[in-house]
Amino acid sequence: MTSDLPTPPYDLIILGASGFTGKYVVKEALKFLNTPSSPLTSLALAGRNPTKLSQTLTWAAAPNPPPPSVPILTADTSDPHSLRRLCSQTRLVLNCVGPFRLYGEPVVAACVESGCDYLDICGEPEFMERMEAS
Repeated sequence: MTSDLPTPPYDLIILGASGFTGKYVVKEALKFLNTPSSPLTSLALAGRNPTKLSQTLTWAAAPNPPPPSVPILTADTSDPHSLRRLCSQTRLVLNCVGPFRLYGEPVVAACVESGCDYLDICGEPEFMERMEAS
C-alpha cells in the first residue's frame, strides 16, 4: 500500500532534547546518524529554548563539531499547534519531556493527529495506562 502523503523531512525528532535525559538521548542518536548500517539519515532537535538546544547539540557531539545537518526546532507542550507542526515533519517523535503525567498527553495527541509514530522514555505506569485507555 502506498501513501499519497509527502515524506517527512526528518526520520526522528527528539523533543525535550535539552533536558537532563534528553541530552544523553541526543548523544546516543548522533552515534547512529548517517552511519552505513543505520536507517537514521535525518534528525532534528526540538524544545522550548533554541539556545539550550544548540548548546545540547554542541555538548553531545563533542569532541567533534556539531553536525550542521541537525536543525533546531521550537515546540512547546502547552502549544498544540507547535506540536502538530513538529509531528508533521517527522516519521517518529521521541519524547523526553517529563513528567509525562503532566506534559505527555498533548504530544501523544499531536502524533495521533498527524500520523507520525510516538516513542518516549516514560517510566510512569499511570501515564502509560491513561494513554492506552484513551
